[in-house]
Amino acid sequence: MLDFIKTEKIEKSLFELIILGGIDDLENEMYRKYYKTNKKRVKSLVTDAYELVNGYYEIKKSIDKKDFLYIDDLLKFIRGTVTGKPAFYSHDIKNDFIKAIKKLSFKLNHNLNIKEFNNNIDDVILTIITLLQDAQFKLFDGEIGRSFMVLHPNKNGNEIYIMGKTGKFSMPLIGTKLKAKSILIKMISKLKLTVFPKFFGQIFTEKKLEK
Repeated sequence: MLDFIKTEKIEKSLFELIILGGIDDLENEMYRKYYKTNKKRVKSLVTDAYELVNGYYEIKKSIDKKDFLYIDDLLKFIRGTVTGKPAFYSHDIKNDFIKAIKKLSFKLNHNLNIKEFNNNIDDVILTIITLLQDAQFKLFDGEIGRSFMVLHPNKNGNEIYIMGKTGKFSMPLIGTKLKAKSILIKMISKLKLTVFPKFFGQIFTEKKLEK
């Protein structure tokens, strides 16, 4: 999708979603650190450099080569930085779940134990992530993509993420704080408590019957 964004001429929906939306999504610190400017100036610079023509934002003819190269570099930085961040984080999912359950609880006149829900939120997030493995989705431009689980490296251990892939382009969709090692240990513990005893118990029973 982003391979087709050219600085000279950008389709209206892409410009407004990726470029203008991307400018808003980045923290001021990023602009200060890499371009010695701020979000307000960047947005003003970009909007002033383009004009809308037949459904496309085109760079104005008055923009000289030096300014064009600067804008081109700036837009590449915005696209690359924004698309490197997940669209959602696990805490967003958690907050939405709690809001939805509270609303449903109120309508059904049923008291909800928020504390109990919070204690099991990691299991809820993991279930959602698992269900999204190899899911198919359609982007706003009609292009078809697929999602898949990955291990995202972090200094405190690999975290479970959901990535999206369309064509040659990949992007993080959901970021979590779920540690792969902790999840694996927890799953093995549950297997030992449930599956393994039943499995070996059946073997021992069969052996006794054979005798």
